[in-house]
Amino acid sequence: MIEKLEQFVNNLNKTRVYLILANIFLVLFLILFNNFKVIPLRIGDFIFFAVLTLAFALYRPGWAFLFFTGTIALENINLAPTDLGISVRPYQLLGALVILAVAIRFFSKKLYFKLPKFEWYDYTLLVVVFSGFLSIINAPEKIASFKLSIIFATFFALYYLVRIYIQNSEDLKRIVPFFIGSGVVIIFYGIWQNWRFMHNLTNFETMPGRPNGTFLEADWLGMFLVLFISVIYVLIYFRHSESRQEVGMKNLLNNTTSNNFEQIPAYRQAGFAPAGSRPQDDGLIANYQLLVTKLFLYLLLTSSFVLLILTVSRSAWLGAFFATFIFLWAIFTDFKFRNLPAGEAGWQWKKTIQIKLAIICSLAISLAIVYVFYLTNFQLFNRIQSTGTGMQKITISCTEKSNLPESIDNVSELNKYNCRHINLEEIELEKKAGNSVYEIYRKDPNVQTRSEIYKKSWNEIRDHPILGIGWGSISSVLGKDERGTGLNSSNIFLEIWLGTGIIGFSAFIIFWFYIIFNAIKNFYFSSESLQKTMYLLIIISWFGMTVANLFNAGILLGFLWVYMGIAVKEKA
Repeated sequence: MIEKLEQFVNNLNKTRVYLILANIFLVLFLILFNNFKVIPLRIGDFIFFAVLTLAFALYRPGWAFLFFTGTIALENINLAPTDLGISVRPYQLLGALVILAVAIRFFSKKLYFKLPKFEWYDYTLLVVVFSGFLSIINAPEKIASFKLSIIFATFFALYYLVRIYIQNSEDLKRIVPFFIGSGVVIIFYGIWQNWRFMHNLTNFETMPGRPNGTFLEADWLGMFLVLFISVIYVLIYFRHSESRQEVGMKNLLNNTTSNNFEQIPAYRQAGFAPAGSRPQDDGLIANYQLLVTKLFLYLLLTSSFVLLILTVSRSAWLGAFFATFIFLWAIFTDFKFRNLPAGEAGWQWKKTIQIKLAIICSLAISLAIVYVFYLTNFQLFNRIQSTGTGMQKITISCTEKSNLPESIDNVSELNKYNCRHINLEEIELEKKAGNSVYEIYRKDPNVQTRSEIYKKSWNEIRDHPILGIGWGSISSVLGKDERGTGLNSSNIFLEIWLGTGIIGFSAFIIFWFYIIFNAIKNFYFSSESLQKTMYLLIIISWFGMTVANLFNAGILLGFLWVYMGIAVKEKA
């Protein structure tokens, strides 16, 4: 057994492994440096590292792009000196320098692959970009709207960078390990945050008891987890789609060459066993790999569920539920709306039940981990219930007994009953102090806040339907939260309409729904396993992120633009 394991390790593509490990350590150290206030950098250090990164991007632009995708989730880390007055995230710096490196190579005739042509769907996104600038005419905050329009345009540049490097399903394979490697670091960092919170230790959370990982808000982390879980699902699907005999040739994490990535030499052209090994050894190694891959994927899924639960992000919960439902439906029916006659490949009852049970087990284990290790003080099932009823159960402490109503509008009403809202960990202290502890329902403040935001957003759209009010004016119109942070519309489609007007909104709707129609069509007609896997990823993550963005406005999240750059492929 040890000999077989050594053969498997020896056959790993060592250059690729080193790059993946470098990416993991890069993400880890950026998080550490951010927490210890080593970054933002000073102006001299920033210029030095920018020049060094540009040199690396000129030498190996494909490798630099891999690190760009690996850092795409680092949203709350700013590298730029505070004196500059701007925020530059690691993926923005890497993306900008890779674009510059590609441009230098292109004009010096040293770019060894063709740039993709602009297609009609690229122009729809350009319409959204230019509509943002046009809306400045009608914007109350013109300077802020101009700045945000420029930022929006830079995200389009990152979208086109993804279009350059991800031109087929083989290219997509290369970034998956980097995305997963970074995701693992972020997941365990988020769980660590809440463990620290529950032990009253420094935790770097923006909202107490809700881990935000490397994002500014827990809801953004939840949306990232929806995409991450979708990736895990399709890896599970791919593993089930490939027979044991094909694993050695078609493993998703294996390297193949492409004309727009630097060629990374493989240890061996095919298979997992070294030259001269016996065929039965190849089979044993493939079986080991299947077992390790299966365990790894379900461990990742369980860890993702743990952090998703801890975010207490109901929009992300809904997104993950829909992604899971569409995933199981795709496995079951293959998007065929009637079962096929006997003798033909029809609905997959057995495979669907197996994967469904595995997902349920992962979810059950994750819930057990949360409660056994006491990782949250939120009443999770009450939070789920409040989504439908709009009423939230809270714990209160009263200095004297009184006739309490069954529900209240807000906690300020508790004063007249000599009561106050307390956290769960305060219950025993309050009882020891001689106070009475009760549970009472109040109107869910999050539901109320979102309802008010939607009303304000619609009123602004009715008043300014054509041009909108500009990106920089949205928070000034909608107001600020209790932390003083400007509010957004809590809906990506309303946000785009407010920021760009009816023209930009219509263009984005066309672009966004083209993604799902194109993916379903190609999934249905594709016969190649890897291509179907790519389109399935696009489909389930589309539903998950669409549902999550009905209650959030994550239009300026880097991973969303990477997703869009991948999702518009007409052919894999």
